[in-house]
Amino acid sequence: MPSGRVHLAVESGMLPFFLVGGMAFREYVHPFSVELFWLFTFGYVFSMTFLSPDMDLSQSVSYRNWGVFRLFWWPYAKIFSHRGISHSFFFGTLTRVLYLGVVFSPFGVFLCHFYPKVCEALGKWFVESPERILALYLGLFVPNALHVLLDRWRGG
Repeated sequence: MPSGRVHLAVESGMLPFFLVGGMAFREYVHPFSVELFWLFTFGYVFSMTFLSPDMDLSQSVSYRNWGVFRLFWWPYAKIFSHRGISHSFFFGTLTRVLYLGVVFSPFGVFLCHFYPKVCEALGKWFVESPERILALYLGLFVPNALHVLLDRWRGG
């Protein structure tokens, strides 16, 4: 299996191709939006840095990148066995995104209690344009898909 550094190198190396490809075909897929471009890029970089399919391994680069907050990923590692659903092409990213939502929802409730205008504006911003959610999710999904494909290709 490729090391975490190999995964990171491949994912980092592929990002410019996805960005250039997205810009080249923007008229065919969706009218170009700088906002969607940045949401995809943010999701991609966040995912390859912090949400690898190897979040269930205590020695993985992405797990260690969380610093003291890696404590929140301990239950995930216990719930999901390595190379199980965490390495599912379609469901792996979804499990990590949903897990993050569950774990950090108390913080969201706290934030919305004290800053309701911020939560309202953020919610409205995403609801106004579902493409924003799709761009962000695709940014989270693509490096995870690359990770899984590289594992399958190099691991047999």
